[in-house]
Amino acid sequence: MSKISTIQERIALLIDKSGMTKTAFAQKLNITQPYVSKLLKNGNPSDRLIEDICEKFEVNEDWLRNGIEPMKAQPETFSLDDFAAQHNATALEKEIIKTYFEIDPVIRKQIVNHFKEKFMGAGGAPDSPEELEIMHPPVTGDENSNAG
Repeated sequence: MSKISTIQERIALLIDKSGMTKTAFAQKLNITQPYVSKLLKNGNPSDRLIEDICEKFEVNEDWLRNGIEPMKAQPETFSLDDFAAQHNATALEKEIIKTYFEIDPVIRKQIVNHFKEKFMGAGGAPDSPEELEIMHPPVTGDENSNAG
């Protein structure tokens, strides 16, 4: 596919690929259909509108602004291997994590619930890792010297 040279052409392509009318496209972005028509002719969308288009249509901002592929925004990925390496996980720790995920999901849920109740008491478990860190901040290397 040849590079589409203007942002107006890329917006037109996005509208076409979405299968929406200009009116529906405008409504999704909380702008007017005449404004969309103006953008398609010679308009210069604001940074805020570009951000809204990218968010609501899952479009890569570099593609919309500059025509740099890919068109669709790529979801963030999480690599457990990278995470383990960043945290100096031992081979045994990596194997424990891999083995955990081989356990039947129903049993894993029971295990997680068991530890939630053990660590937090019934009903007091956080719903996310962020909540857990707020309730119980991670231990740093400096605090180990005070452990008794």
